[in-house]
Order: sequence, then structure tokens, then C-alpha cells
Amino acid sequence: MAMPLGSFNDHFLNCIIYGCITDTQFLKKIRQSFPLDAYKDPIRTRVAEIIYRYIDQYDEAPDEHFYDLFDEFLETVPKPKQRLYLSYIRVLRDIENYNPEYILDKVFEAVRHIRIEEAVVEAARLVTSKKYDEAERAILDAFKDPVTRKFQYLDYFSSKDDLISRVSQKPYLMQTMIPSLDRIIGGIRRQEVVIWLGTPKAGKTYGLISMAHAALLQGLVVVFISLELHRERISGRMDQTAGFLGGTKAPRQEVLEWRRNRWVKRTKEIDNIYDLRTVLETRGKLAKYGGKLIIASAPGGTRSYQDIELFLDELETHDRIMPQIVIVDYLRNMKGMVPAQKTKERISWNCQGLVKIASERDCIVFSAQQGNRQAMRSNILYPHMIADDIDPIGYVDMVIPICQTEEEQARNQARLYLAIVREGAAGAVIRVTRDLSRGQFWLDDELVQREESGWND
Repeated sequence: MAMPLGSFNDHFLNCIIYGCITDTQFLKKIRQSFPLDAYKDPIRTRVAEIIYRYIDQYDEAPDEHFYDLFDEFLETVPKPKQRLYLSYIRVLRDIENYNPEYILDKVFEAVRHIRIEEAVVEAARLVTSKKYDEAERAILDAFKDPVTRKFQYLDYFSSKDDLISRVSQKPYLMQTMIPSLDRIIGGIRRQEVVIWLGTPKAGKTYGLISMAHAALLQGLVVVFISLELHRERISGRMDQTAGFLGGTKAPRQEVLEWRRNRWVKRTKEIDNIYDLRTVLETRGKLAKYGGKLIIASAPGGTRSYQDIELFLDELETHDRIMPQIVIVDYLRNMKGMVPAQKTKERISWNCQGLVKIASERDCIVFSAQQGNRQAMRSNILYPHMIADDIDPIGYVDMVIPICQTEEEQARNQARLYLAIVREGAAGAVIRVTRDLSRGQFWLDDELVQREESGWND
């Protein structure tokens, strides 16, 4: 199923500029294929002009020389506009999630998109003037644009760019910090999409919050977008997860404690998320790891992946925040691309959109999807137990169902089943003890089964 092509966003175009400044081979490819008028914004176009002139003269990327050239150029700019250029340079300096392979793969598609977009506007103007032949010619010329290519390629023997990139990058961006899980998967790589599956109340949201907490402990920048709960609710749950705080106003609460080699329930007085002093201390300790957490909400399923792209653009442009982890809670609540879109098609398109976000922004994306009641009681969640659309499991890199029998529910236990692991063995079953009343998605874990099966076939 084809995914609708959205407009190429500011982050994509900014990454092109960033790559052109620092990477000679990248710049040579862009110079041949991406015309100045494709940058759309006049400030971005003038900056690209400086870079293009430099490679035309010296046959290499300007790198550190760019800032000398920019300072010279800035002296020719009227003072009221200088701050706009300086603000744009700050955005470029803050880019971290630069993915040259993705950009080069999409650059011809971007040019074609921009050409067709401009042609449609021009054709509409000509039709209004009843110049039908000229309107038709404008559309046809855009579709036969000579710079358009369907595939990008490399020469396996002569190109070394992929090897240099492989050596310079760490294999994993983050670990889940669930020990048994990390021992099997190693960690999660940039550009991967991970889906948690489970029935209502299975703990999908707490699983996503646990991943946010793990990422913060590893000093990463996280954007958590809830399409189900208000941002203050998510913030409270994060306080629970980060600080092991109780979720009720009562000072005494039933909690799980490890006694005599097993987890037991007992009532004790604990801190809670309404104790502001304790919460602030907890947040302060978490902040020391160097990460950042942005929590956004749009309850009611009022946002699609394209809205999320726009929000991430706003964070980059106005706040210079470029996330390494994007969490969307959850897939079923994302709105359709067109009116009255069927649920399965809506979920499929949005899932492909999340894959696009992960690839384009060189980040990890977590989301969740719902399983049916049979899935909740099953030992292992199988494909037919997914409530809405099985399609997304073919697009993503990892699928982790949360399963729970009635006996396990009574013991505050659940199982994580590695249904899909794109790079590694699937089929492992990990039992976790948890305390969702205090936001603890896992307290301890054990590997109970290791299979060589799954949905990878």
C-alpha cells in the first residue's frame, strides 16, 4: 500500500544544508541534483548559494571556512534581517540527527515533489485565465523533469562511504534497561521502530514511559506524544516511574516488596506524586544524566504522523530541540490521512509515516498497538490476535507483545514475547514482575523460554 507523500519538511531541507557544509561527497551529489529554487525559503536559498559557489571554485565542501564566508555575506545583509540569518545558523549548528543516506535516497523524490507542487499552483493560475494548453504543458513538464530518479545507488567496490559511516557510529543508540531483553537484542539502533502490543490495561503506556525513562538515564533527548492522555497525566506517570512514587494521595498504599526470595504485597507509607518536594528532587536527579524530555498531548486521536512531523519541525526551529527518541501513544489513536478512512488503512499509513520519521530524523520511534482479549490470556500473542491491523508488523523493526494469564495477573506478573526482531532471533519469552500502581513496568525479569520461532518468516 502506497503512503501519501507529504511536503518535504524544514528538517529535511536543513539537513541538506548541514551535510553540504561538512561533507564533500554529499555536496557533490546534491550540487548536481538539487537546484537552489528547491530550498523554498529565501534565507536557506542564500546560504545554499554560498556553499554552491564554494564547491564550484574549490571542488570541496567549505567545512569550517563556511563561517568565514557567512560572516562576509552577513555584512551585505540589512541589519533588520541579520538576526534571521543568525537564528538560522544556530538551527544548523544544533543538528545532530543527520542521515546522509536517507537524504540522498529521497533527494530526487523531493525535487520531483517540489516541481509538481509548483506546477500545480502555476496550472491553477493558468486555468483561471483559461490558458488550458499552457496549464497542461506546465503539469507535463514537471512530470518529465530530467533530475528525477527512481532509485539511488552506490558502487559496491569503489564507494567507501557506507564503510566509513558504519565504523564511525555506535551499533546501538539505547538499551531498554530490562536486562533479559537487552541480553537478547543488544539494544535499539537509530532509525528503528519498536511497537508494543497489548490489550487495554495491559501496560502499553507504562511500557512506553519505561522506555522514555531508560532513554533519559542514557542522556538522550526524548519527545513523548500522547494521543490518549493529557500531558499532565503522562507527566505524573513519569514521576512515578522515575521516582518509585505512589500514584494515590493516600500516604499508605499496597506495594510490592522483595522478601524471602519472592515478591510480596504489603501496606506501607510511601512518597507520592503529590509530594512536590520529593518530585522535584526526583526530576533533578534524572536531569543530571543530561537528557531532555518533552511531553505533548493531543487526546482524541486528532493528529496524524504528518502533524507529528510538523510538531518536530517546530521544536527544531523555535526551541532547537532535535529528539533522538520519539514516542507516540498510540497507533490506533492517530487520525486518518483522508476523510472517512478505514481503520486498517489509517493505522497502516500512520505506521509507515512513523517509519519515515525514524529514517529521516535518524532517531528511534516507539509506539503501541492493541491486541484483542484472546491475546491477553494467551501464553504467546500470535498475528491473528491483533485487534486492528496486522499490516504494521511488516514495516517495523521490533514487535514486543505484553501477555498475561489470569494467574500471572494475580501475581502482578506479565510476559514480554519477542514476536519480531528484524536483526536477531525472535521467539524469546521474558517474565517480568511489575507494580503499575507506582508506574513500575518491571521490577525484576527472567528469561523463561528461548525459541527460534516468531513472525520473522
